[in-house]
Amino acid sequence: MARRCVLLGLVAVFAVAAYVAPGMGARTLDPGVTPTQITVGATYPITGQVGGVYGTITRAVLGYNKYFNDVTHQRINGRTINTIYVDDQYDPSQTVKGTKQLVEQKHVFAIVGSLGTAPNVAIQGYLNQRKVPQVLIATGDAFWSLPCAKPAANGTLPNNVPTSCPATKNKTGHYWTFGGLGTYAGEAKLMAGWLNQNVKGGKIGVVYQNDAYGTPYLAALRKYLGKNNKIVSAQPYNATPGASTDVTQQIIQLKNKGADVLYLMALPLQTISGLAATHKIGWKPRQIVVNAVGAAQPFIKAAAGQGADVDGIITSGIGPNPNDPANANLPGVQLYRKVMNCCYQLQGTQTMAAAIADQNNYAGVGGAWLTIQILKQSGKTPTRLGLMNALTHLNITNDPFLFKGYKIHTTPAFRFLYPEAKVERWSGGTNGFFRPIGPLVGGLTY
Repeated sequence: MARRCVLLGLVAVFAVAAYVAPGMGARTLDPGVTPTQITVGATYPITGQVGGVYGTITRAVLGYNKYFNDVTHQRINGRTINTIYVDDQYDPSQTVKGTKQLVEQKHVFAIVGSLGTAPNVAIQGYLNQRKVPQVLIATGDAFWSLPCAKPAANGTLPNNVPTSCPATKNKTGHYWTFGGLGTYAGEAKLMAGWLNQNVKGGKIGVVYQNDAYGTPYLAALRKYLGKNNKIVSAQPYNATPGASTDVTQQIIQLKNKGADVLYLMALPLQTISGLAATHKIGWKPRQIVVNAVGAAQPFIKAAAGQGADVDGIITSGIGPNPNDPANANLPGVQLYRKVMNCCYQLQGTQTMAAAIADQNNYAGVGGAWLTIQILKQSGKTPTRLGLMNALTHLNITNDPFLFKGYKIHTTPAFRFLYPEAKVERWSGGTNGFFRPIGPLVGGLTY
């Protein structure tokens, strides 16, 4: 995923409610903040249908935290970082339960990096009503980045929430929510532009997730394709707990409908299944597009291992690929390898080489780095309102995990972290990787 950041580990932490700072009286701290530590939390699919592919990201985040706290002995205005993860198995009902546990029992400062569109939709109202930041969430729906009203100093929101800001009946809006990925609509715009220029007259077949992740993405693709290409069939799949991850029947339907371009806006297991199915049924599309969510190296290699012809697949990216030998000496790639080698916790038969090759871990480390930079800007004594203010006033030009020259610039009216991306193409078969084939393209919002 272009920047998929989050998760793992249950660490019991008790936040100090108040302290006396030198030269001042007693001061009440926001939940999750003590004089020596900031505790944030997130829900994540550590087990279940997608736990095997996404659970690794939690260990990457925790690995970077350990590197920051214990190896380099850095601090966030004098405080260490602590992250608590609760396994929700990509089930929105479990997301609600886990989030309440983090807020009401663990008293976290903020929810940072929870994964999934439907899971985040399920907790958005609860967190905003309680003015708990729900930030850097691992979902690319543009909904999370639309401008919204700023609360008054006491944290209350005005009644006239702008119509561009989706609001609940009690007018809390989603000021306290902030996206953490490039948007799916933006990726659709980038991919549609590339297809319109390079694969004119394409008959596009889409496999999409039938929920709040896939349906808006599909609508954006229809919008940006225009007249040069058309979608001849869109086949949905369900990602509810227990649902099959095999999308072979969907691929058969697309071939039967005459599609000659395959667009997979799908989770990793469905992406692998879809690519492998093209080989099984003997279908050779003119072009295959894979949403960044399913485009990490292990997933493409897994499909290639099942016979899929993966060379030429395109996707989008916002940062250098750690698997490309040409990037070996880049600061972000070197820092990533250092963090992984010192502090990443392997599981089962996993090897360090395989863990480092997994771009999900690269995204996790990069997300943990960014989280700390933003917390540093949230005040010497961080507050929840200070965190939101920092997020809407970012000007980061030195993120080592992004492409050279990439700037993260936000304002209260522009809340998109990653409005630029490059088209990337896979080459090298089972031993390959994605490499950019064009410049950074901007304006990728909604």
